[in-house]
Amino acid sequence: MKFISNLENYIHQIVSMYPLPSRKNVVVRGPFNYFLLLVSQLSN
Repeated sequence: MKFISNLENYIHQIVSMYPLPSRKNVVVRGPFNYFLLLVSQLSN
């Protein structure tokens, strides 16, 4: 499941590249974090 962790890192990089206002940050990162959590659960 190396692909999954690469995808995870890639998404983190993309998300962290965008300096969003903090409220928007929570809205955008929330689903991303949930998705990543879900993906990491599936990969285990």
